[in-house]
Amino acid sequence: MIEMAPGRVRRRLDKQPNVAQSWSWTQRGNRWEVAAGDETVCIEMVDGAIQAMEQLHCTCLLAPKCHHILACVTALDTVADASDGHDAQTESIANTAESVAAVRESIVVTPEMLQTAFRVRDALSGVLRVGARASGTLLQSALLRAGHECRVAGLPMLGNTVLRIAEGTRRLRAQSDIADSDSLQQDVFAGLLATELLSGCEAVPSSIVGTNRREYGALAISRLHGWFAEPILTRSGYAGVCIHLLAPDGSMHQITEVRTGDADLVVQAYHVGIELGATTLQGSDLCRKSLIVQNLSAAADGRLSKGKKTRWAVQGDADFDDGVALRRFVQPPCQQLEQVFRAANDPADGRRGGWDLIAFEAEVLGAFGPALLAKVDRLERPWRLRIAIDDPGLAFRDNLTLLTRCPGLRLRCVGRLRMETAGEVELLAIGPPGSESLREDGETPAPRLQLPNQWQGRCNLGIDRLQRHHIDRTSRWGVETVLDQQQASSLTDDGLENLDCCLRAAVLGGHRAVAGIETVAHRRAVTALRRYGYPTAVALIDTLASAAAETAHDSDTGGAKRGQRADFAMALLACATYLQAARTEFHRQRWSQLLD
Repeated sequence: MIEMAPGRVRRRLDKQPNVAQSWSWTQRGNRWEVAAGDETVCIEMVDGAIQAMEQLHCTCLLAPKCHHILACVTALDTVADASDGHDAQTESIANTAESVAAVRESIVVTPEMLQTAFRVRDALSGVLRVGARASGTLLQSALLRAGHECRVAGLPMLGNTVLRIAEGTRRLRAQSDIADSDSLQQDVFAGLLATELLSGCEAVPSSIVGTNRREYGALAISRLHGWFAEPILTRSGYAGVCIHLLAPDGSMHQITEVRTGDADLVVQAYHVGIELGATTLQGSDLCRKSLIVQNLSAAADGRLSKGKKTRWAVQGDADFDDGVALRRFVQPPCQQLEQVFRAANDPADGRRGGWDLIAFEAEVLGAFGPALLAKVDRLERPWRLRIAIDDPGLAFRDNLTLLTRCPGLRLRCVGRLRMETAGEVELLAIGPPGSESLREDGETPAPRLQLPNQWQGRCNLGIDRLQRHHIDRTSRWGVETVLDQQQASSLTDDGLENLDCCLRAAVLGGHRAVAGIETVAHRRAVTALRRYGYPTAVALIDTLASAAAETAHDSDTGGAKRGQRADFAMALLACATYLQAARTEFHRQRWSQLLD
């Protein structure tokens, strides 16, 4: 529709990309009516989506090539393929690159895949030419078309990545509160790497291609224990909940309930029943119950099938301090981190779900910037506990804000390790400690967590909302923590911020946003990288600046642009690959130092 619309209509929409949000939307069954000034747009929904142009109507004379329909369509979320479940996290390009060297299965690149990879690379190069902030409807349509062609060509992983880029660009253009430039940057780099591998190799790892359907095999397990629930909210248009379960041997498994929707669907999937064979259980109960199971099948990553042949029965409650869950908390953090580091070296498509989760007991110290600072048992240096998904429809921010008002509060915590940021964990669930404790001075009792009985000793921080009466003796205001010199030394910067800023500027602002070699900004960045001991980063940032200058010159003179855009994209990918690898290795060493 974007390509069909006249140029003046596209330019009008580029000036006001979110104009449809100010119009009045009224739902009548499967039909939406949008009052666009003196005109009315009618949208007929099929399975909650628009699949054909015949579903769109407008009362104006220019329909369906009118500004009203185009504004309404571009205001909606783009839905990616959900046949492979959810894409809760974007794999870093460093992990993707590692999987090239250690892959279990390779897939031959077909001519259709190669042609699609070229189309995706052209679409990404177009975005990088002007930057995501200036990518109008025409460039977004190129991304959408390339993403959908990836599905047809058998490239579901790349297709979902491209559609996330299109959605991230749309949010950025509309100045949405949930726009995430960091995730958009990672998606762009992952898309560039995938297209480079597809266009330069006869066969690629299966993790690059992805799968339309998971393969499930029989699982010899008769009991499962609920652990916690994690919200799923993707920029490719899907939302839901993931229930983490533990087997008696300690292995992790997951049940997911994901559909097209926004943050409201997360709460719905959590409280509405999940069909498990002939049984239906609420997600809020499933993560807190012990289950007897039969005829289970599971994918290689630990995701369980919910087919009709499976049998599920509730045996009783599963507390946070039950035997199988308790073993997680009593295991020293050093051992858990070593297990995460070992799993990180496996191919991306060979890791089990929850491979990067860690369980520990800690004491709240207070706020530290945007994070919650906590003293972890058996460790000297504190950790920063961060928000996993920063969306106003989820409870993460409100819950962590309340916890900053509770210095001295002891907790059992489950979180996701941030491999590329030493000392940081995304906090997902909490519960009271195994034994209550008082302050050593004996003057003031420490705050104490008192959760409702139906929560069975755990709070899923992304969905359950803590109230003030759930914690005894909270402070009125959040407490900002000041670290001593030894503790602050554990949060040392890796020295790569200048390279990261350069890449972010290139993605958001295009090649013209990259500082030239002769500029003060470039010389300052080079000096900082040399001072930290990164000679390769200096060479790469010089190459990127030169490629950006050549691209800008060809754009001004009207010369051949396609090759220059490709050179700029490849220079950008080289810098991003180095940044990921260097930052990961640096923080991996810092993590080891934190455990000493």
